[in-house]
Amino acid sequence: MKTVCLKLRNIALGFLTLILNIFIRRDKKVLLFGSWMGSKFADNPRFLYQYISQNKDVYGIKEIVWVTRNQMVYNEMKEMGYCVYMMHSIQSYYYHIKAGFHIICNIHSSGVFPGDIIGELSHGAIKVQLWHGVAIKASGHTTNVYKNLVKNMGWVEKIKLFLHSNNFINHYIMYPGGWDSPYYLVTSEENARVMKNCFEIKNEKLIMSSYPRWYPNNEYTRSETIIINKFTEFKKKYKAIILYLPTFRDGIEGYNKYIHPLKVKGILDYIEKNNILWVEKAHNASTFKMSDFSSTNQMKLDMNFDIDLVYNYADLVITDYSSVSSDAIFKDIKTLYFVPDYDGFLNRDRGFVNIFELYCPGYIVKNTEKLLYYLNLALFGDYFDEDMKTRYKNTKELLFGYKQRSMNDIVLDILKIE
Repeated sequence: MKTVCLKLRNIALGFLTLILNIFIRRDKKVLLFGSWMGSKFADNPRFLYQYISQNKDVYGIKEIVWVTRNQMVYNEMKEMGYCVYMMHSIQSYYYHIKAGFHIICNIHSSGVFPGDIIGELSHGAIKVQLWHGVAIKASGHTTNVYKNLVKNMGWVEKIKLFLHSNNFINHYIMYPGGWDSPYYLVTSEENARVMKNCFEIKNEKLIMSSYPRWYPNNEYTRSETIIINKFTEFKKKYKAIILYLPTFRDGIEGYNKYIHPLKVKGILDYIEKNNILWVEKAHNASTFKMSDFSSTNQMKLDMNFDIDLVYNYADLVITDYSSVSSDAIFKDIKTLYFVPDYDGFLNRDRGFVNIFELYCPGYIVKNTEKLLYYLNLALFGDYFDEDMKTRYKNTKELLFGYKQRSMNDIVLDILKIE
C-alpha cells in the first residue's frame, strides 16, 4: 500500500510540475545541483558547480543553485557566497521548477534513500547524471541480485517488466520526474559499455567526457579548511599517509566476511612503529560501523567529507571494491586492494562489471597472511617498477580514454544539450 501511495504522489507531483511550467518557464541559463542524497557538498557536481560559479559570465549563466538537506552544508556554502537553499524550502521548490538543468551524481529521487535533489520535480528539465565513480562493482542490471531475479521472475516482477517496456508509463509513472532517461557522463568506451549494461542507457544519452572532480579546486568550506590544514601538518609529521576507503556491502549479511585491515595481526603495530598515519572514511551507504582502535595513528573522516580534496596527501590508497581506486590510479597514487571476502562478493554479493584485475592494477591481497608483506612493499618497496607503470597506463586508457578534456570542454559538453 505504501508503494502505491508513493507512486500516486509521484505521478501527481510530475503532472503538477508540467502545469507549473506553463507559468514558470524553464530556463537553460538556470542550473540546479545536488549530490549524495542531499547530504554533502561533494563529488562531480561540487567541482562543476564551483567552476561554473566562478565563470558564470563566460557561459552566460543567470543563476546556479545548490540544494541540500544538511544544515551545516547550507551554512558553510552561504558563508562562501554561494546560492544555496535547504531542500523543501519555498526557494528550493521554485528553482526545481525554474531550472533548465538538473545535475546530480547519485540518486535522482527519494525511495530507499533520499534523492540528491527533489527529482520528482524534474519533468521538463534536462537531467544530467554525472555519476560518482568508474566502478568495478556491479550496479543496476549487472548485479547478482538482479540476474537471479530475472531467472526466478514471479508474476509481480513480470508486471513491472511489462510496465517498464511502455515509454509513457516508464517516463511518467515508474520513474519520478522522468528520470528514466537522463544524460550520463562517461569517461571512456569501456565506461560507456558498463553504464549501458547497468542502466540500459541509449547511445544518444551518453556524454563522453571527463569527471569534473579530477581537476584542481581551491575553494573550501570552513570545516574543510581545518581538515586540509591538518593534512598539511600530517605530511611533515608522519612518514606516510594511508587512506582506507572501503565500499559498502548489501545488508548486514554482506559484512559476514568483511575484515578491517587494522584487525589483521601486526598491522596496527606496523603503522605505529613506522610512524604512519591511517586515515579512513566510511561509505555513505554503509550500514556497518567502522572500528575504533584508539590509536594516535588512526584518524576518521566524517562520512560527508569530500575525499577528493585530500587524495594528493596520500602515499597509499587501500580499498576493496570502491571506485575510489580509479581516482587514485588517475592521480598515480599507489593502490592496495584488501579483499578477503572476494569470492563472496563475486558470487553472492554484487559481483563485478569486468575482470577485477583489469580495473585494479595495484596489489591485490585476498588473505590476511599476506597483508603486512604487501603493505610494506607498497609503502617502501619499488612499487612503480616498469610492470606497474605499464599496468597503470593500460588501466588509464581503458577507464579514462586517451585524452583528458579540460573543465571548459566538460561544461560545454553539458550546456550544448538541447
